[in-house]
Amino acid sequence: MKTADFDFDLPSELIAQAPLAERANSRMMVVDRRNGVVTHHHVRDLPEFLEPHDLLVVNNTRVMPMRTYGKKVASGGRVEVLFLEQQDDEHWLALIGASRFPSVGSQLSLLDGRLLVRVVERLEKGQVRLSVENNAPVTSLLHQYGLMPLPPYIRRSSSRAAGVVEDECSESDRSRYQTVYAEVDGAAAAPTAGLHLTQAVFDELASRGVLRTAVTLHVGMGTFQSVDVENVADHHMHSETYSVSSESAA
Repeated sequence: MKTADFDFDLPSELIAQAPLAERANSRMMVVDRRNGVVTHHHVRDLPEFLEPHDLLVVNNTRVMPMRTYGKKVASGGRVEVLFLEQQDDEHWLALIGASRFPSVGSQLSLLDGRLLVRVVERLEKGQVRLSVENNAPVTSLLHQYGLMPLPPYIRRSSSRAAGVVEDECSESDRSRYQTVYAEVDGAAAAPTAGLHLTQAVFDELASRGVLRTAVTLHVGMGTFQSVDVENVADHHMHSETYSVSSESAA
């Protein structure tokens, strides 16, 4: 199967840049597998299509605000760092964006100088291993000052100064780029299908006898990686951390 088989034109004006005021007003396409008929509805209509004792499984991963901006200590050049995974008390895997990629050994000052890291290893496709240089509490700093890792097709106008970025929708994004049932920290991106579900929808489902359980799958760096091989089967898929309780499995 060729990667080119999936090419299609998607005009930029058709890519929503902000969510609807009400999550459940988002559109939902329904395909009847018995006859192939396609109809269009809204997410709020989901309870109409499920039966008593159907089981709805949700992913309760919670997106961490792990996108940061800063500068190279030596040159002052600006960098964007997306933290992906903590390996131990000192090291993190991350993606780096910069006009000139920082070399191994480079120091980066992030979050207005609150976090100092060093590039210790360069990996494939923009991924690096970073060491924390100033014993900073990375996770708590990210929760306080980091930005949500929105998909690259969502643009935010921003002002950057002294290594800090202030996005026009950063506070709104913290709540809306998160499912209402998110519980377990660890995702680098949201499980986007669930962004449109609301407690009101869940209440209606429960009243109709629809069951619900949760699993945890931390969406990882693979969601940011483009498929740049000719044959789909040659694309390297990155692993992701998941957890399924015995209760959910049953």
